[in-house]
Amino acid sequence: MSSSQPVFHWDDPLQLDAQLSADERAVRDAAQAYCRGRLAPRVQDAFRHETTDPAIFREMGALGLLGPTIPEEYGGAGLNDVACGLIAREVERVDSGYRSMMSVQSSLVMVPIHIFGTEAQKQKYLPKLAAGEWIGCLGLTEPDHGSDPGGMTTRARQVPGGYALSGGKMWISNSPIADCSWSGRKTTPARFAASSSTRAPRASRLPPFTARWGCVPRSPARS
Repeated sequence: MSSSQPVFHWDDPLQLDAQLSADERAVRDAAQAYCRGRLAPRVQDAFRHETTDPAIFREMGALGLLGPTIPEEYGGAGLNDVACGLIAREVERVDSGYRSMMSVQSSLVMVPIHIFGTEAQKQKYLPKLAAGEWIGCLGLTEPDHGSDPGGMTTRARQVPGGYALSGGKMWISNSPIADCSWSGRKTTPARFAASSSTRAPRASRLPPFTARWGCVPRSPARS
């Protein structure tokens, strides 16, 4: 009977690496190198000063990390969902905030435009979003209903030349630095619809969080 013990692989605990294709591993490795080399050094300073460097989008775009499943004809890399997930995992490994802003751009902005947009909209928005030249945001979440489209109260009323929108949105990731947005609203009669705009709503700047906290070792309890 063998006395050898099974080895736990900390870098691949579920042993998924062997199931990846060579292309998927290459994408993973490229994303990992960028995240460790370029993103990780920025995390502490960005958190402390509550800033987001828009140049990160252009850096990600140059590496094909934005909208990776979008076809090449619209500026994407044309990768599969597994590769997209591997990219997100590497960014998340460094910082959840960076992964969130990347996912908003790639999944909540670019994918709906690709699926539901007109050809003119795809040609207008997707290449710039994929390159990181434009930053996008999604206006879905509302104060009283969260991210539930069924409870959405924002309305769109048809007027000459387009629609007039009324309502409120909140917690819109990327909005302070966004160049374009698409917004969910209901028409009359009530139907869910969406619209895109190259004038993104600029979020109000809240006072910076200046309080600091930390942890100190606690002395052992005395008996």
